[in-house]
Amino acid sequence: MTWGIDVQQGRLLLTPSVGYPGDLSINVLSAAVILRGLPYLVGLGFEDITIEINTDGGEVDQGFAMIDMIEEAKAKGIRVHTLVRGCCYSMGVALLQAGTTRGITKYSSIMVHDGEASIQVASRKARKNWQMFHKLQDKWYTDYVMAGINKVNPSFQRAKLIAWMESDTIFTAEEAFKIGFVDYIVGGEAHAHVHLEE
Repeated sequence: MTWGIDVQQGRLLLTPSVGYPGDLSINVLSAAVILRGLPYLVGLGFEDITIEINTDGGEVDQGFAMIDMIEEAKAKGIRVHTLVRGCCYSMGVALLQAGTTRGITKYSSIMVHDGEASIQVASRKARKNWQMFHKLQDKWYTDYVMAGINKVNPSFQRAKLIAWMESDTIFTAEEAFKIGFVDYIVGGEAHAHVHLEE
């Protein structure tokens, strides 16, 4: 099942779709999985829902629409867990932080950046998306990602994240865990969070 709802296990899958096999983007189609699927699973009585993420990032407005829906469900007592299975880049990292628990599989990766390099193209929509991302980057994206990290790594400094965002900085599952992007590695040993040295 892809870009879909698993009603047997209470999962929402944000992975490449059969119809769009190369599309890993956060967009209106992937947002529909959360915006429609999460209330549907809650209506079926699920109190623990897992969102599996495999995305190269995408539209900021759609990403935060999904985050809003997740936060609303959590406010009602629903435990919404996020799990990276593949890649979790750019806007996907903010989405990951919305989870009650945040996990990653052993061979997955996370990437943060400021988004500028990926949007420097001629299309009007891409320029508009970059302008929105740039405007909201400090206000929403950076603050939201920092809040997720600081839950488990309170001494982590915002300046470090900003420095990593100046280029496409990719982290392995182990590095993501040590920094505090995630709470656990699937099948990994549990150990204390420590600040990743430069």
